[in-house]
Amino acid sequence: MIRQGWPHQSFPSGWFQIGWSADFAPGEVRSARYFGKDLVIARTESGTASVFDAYCPHLGAHIGLGGKIIGENLACPFHGWQFDSDGRNVLVPYSTKVSKCRLRSWAVAEVSGLMLMWHDPDGTGPTWDAHAVADRVPDVDARGAEYVAGYPDGARRWERVHVYPQMIVENITDPAHFHWVHHADWITRVENFSEDGPQFNVLHTMQFAPNEPSKWTLDIRTYGVGVMTGTFRREDEIQFVEVQATTPIDEEYSDVWGTIWMKAPDDGSAITDEMRGVIAMQHEQLERDFFIWENMRYVPAPPFAPEEAGPYRALRRWAGQFYSDN
Repeated sequence: MIRQGWPHQSFPSGWFQIGWSADFAPGEVRSARYFGKDLVIARTESGTASVFDAYCPHLGAHIGLGGKIIGENLACPFHGWQFDSDGRNVLVPYSTKVSKCRLRSWAVAEVSGLMLMWHDPDGTGPTWDAHAVADRVPDVDARGAEYVAGYPDGARRWERVHVYPQMIVENITDPAHFHWVHHADWITRVENFSEDGPQFNVLHTMQFAPNEPSKWTLDIRTYGVGVMTGTFRREDEIQFVEVQATTPIDEEYSDVWGTIWMKAPDDGSAITDEMRGVIAMQHEQLERDFFIWENMRYVPAPPFAPEEAGPYRALRRWAGQFYSDN
């Protein structure tokens, strides 16, 4: 059931997280449900990841339940029909001919250890490059000991949260909630905000005490309404980077993903207990929002206070581009 006040009837388009790359071994086939659809996530023997609609176009078997990878193809458990990574039928084991039918496939991108799928309710392919996210996320493999954590140490998934992706994204324009929801006693301000096609940017400044000399900034970039990055800097030096991602399961519930990369200790050592504590605290801060999100109504035309109206309204206008019914 659509939540009261929610103005859209369609799921949003964009890139959405469906897992972490390291979770999917070559040859693995897994069922999933997102965007109100039963899906199959598979990785071929050579390592190519794919997402398909779950039901075989031949006679309707659920390929995610009993299907298997044979080389580079996905085989249906019912009659062994094989489909390549684009969903084309490439083998009917008991026939000299293949079928023109296709298993619907969805674009997949693997970025800094995140597995993302493209969704568009109209079936349109990707309209922007998911690797824009990588510009903000430390590539731990490439940068060695400069950053630690990510997956699995910095990663967490919350299943079936009663929230829409845009509701989480709207938090980035709302510094006032930090005091009431997160019990923050620091001073937070939106310094500036801007949009760039599918990307919306917000820069916060944070001062943890009125006379504290050091200043923190939180640079947030959201890529569509599915994936956003937050870069925490102290005096212009990155301390940690967080990715929050929200993927709709159906019209009411979403899976929420959090992944944190932290600046490595100066001696190049691995993650410390103190760093684990920071990661746990950040995940706990996200959880504090859940109670609000899961029990709220969406107000389509709020009576904003003057201080919050500008960024909030700009973000809502920007987000409208991702809905086919807008």
